[in-house]
Amino acid sequence: MKRYILLLLIIPFLIISCGKKDKEKKEIAKRIPNHPPSVVWVRIKPNVLYPSSDIKAEVKAQDPDGDKVSLSYRWFINNELLNDKKDNHPGILPLNEGDVIKVVVTPFDGRKKGKPIAATKSVPKRTPVVTSIIITPKNPTVKNRLIAKVAVAIFDGKKITTYHYQWYKNDEPIPGADKVYLDPLYFKKGDKISVKVTPENEDGVMGISGKTKPVTIQNSPPVITSKPKFIESKNEEGIYLYQVKAKDPDNDKLMISLKGDLPKGISIDKNGLIKWDTKKSDPKKKYKIIIRVDDGDGGICEQSFSLVPPKVKKFIKKSF
Repeated sequence: MKRYILLLLIIPFLIISCGKKDKEKKEIAKRIPNHPPSVVWVRIKPNVLYPSSDIKAEVKAQDPDGDKVSLSYRWFINNELLNDKKDNHPGILPLNEGDVIKVVVTPFDGRKKGKPIAATKSVPKRTPVVTSIIITPKNPTVKNRLIAKVAVAIFDGKKITTYHYQWYKNDEPIPGADKVYLDPLYFKKGDKISVKVTPENEDGVMGISGKTKPVTIQNSPPVITSKPKFIESKNEEGIYLYQVKAKDPDNDKLMISLKGDLPKGISIDKNGLIKWDTKKSDPKKKYKIIIRVDDGDGGICEQSFSLVPPKVKKFIKKSF
């Protein structure tokens, strides 16, 4: 029981002692002279302002006593206070050419405020600026002509009379590729294509260029160029022959195969020659033949037609 009484007596004493120490510290701090903090410099970023700039303030502040410094901000456009902007990052502001933006920064160390320091910056009269470039089509292949669609911001009212284009392949400039379009002869599957555009206004002033991220030339599917015809057997054995011809825009190696409701006795070799021994098939049935050509890179094309075993030398074909 004595131990519990002793503990109960010690705990209130500790609380009272701590409270006295905190009070003493505050009284000592009041007697020590406090020096106000100061702002060493204020900078408005970015260095060159545009109407669409993401604006912020960079500040260096200090306190002679080593106290923690907090900062308050006031932003102005043409001396009009922006009441809703109270931190160092007001973001995109409604700026126009010639506008003056100002920020006033006041330091505070918890007891005293320091001297407010201001920084100003103007939105200059500027040349046209490329704001976006889009290469079309979105997923190009070697069969497509690429076209650059450009958007430009004009700040001085001067008309854009010329656009200067430079196309790039795998980050290297393409000699002579200086049009709004780029023809397929300049690229192949897998190439990465980008374009840089520089506007020029009616006074001959060159604007600020823009450049796209590269687009990759996609795979093109193969194409079957032959068509099944009425083919007459060259002998009395009833053999149907059809030479399948196909080409690939990317020069990929092609694999040709058959599928569908295939009759007995039909085959295709590696060169695409179809042979069909019609004697092995039901003479009363019509067969749907599907030719499939695969480039091995996701590109596939098909051709379908129907065949009926002949009663005479001539074979019957009907395309779908």
